[in-house]
Amino acid sequence: MHKKESWYITRLHKNKLKKYHWKRGQLCFYCRRKFLSIKFATIEHIYPKSAGGKLTIGNTTLTCKKCNDLKSSKIIPHNTFLQLVKECGIISK
Repeated sequence: MHKKESWYITRLHKNKLKKYHWKRGQLCFYCRRKFLSIKFATIEHIYPKSAGGKLTIGNTTLTCKKCNDLKSSKIIPHNTFLQLVKECGIISK
């Protein structure tokens, strides 16, 4: 498989995952803000790709760009990350 074909398949898979998660709830996984549209939602790897995380339903969720950027490729326990989101002012305390 060529690099271009691989990118296309990954992109297609991401879009399917995004639509799957969208149907299950239109809120950011971390800050719980409601998305105005699916275009504002980003796919977040719960266990980062850089640490071996896969692009699967169980390892992805929808997040807003702020939360996705804040988490980046860190491995952070959910409760610890929620506290960080509060401290950064993304959600109220």
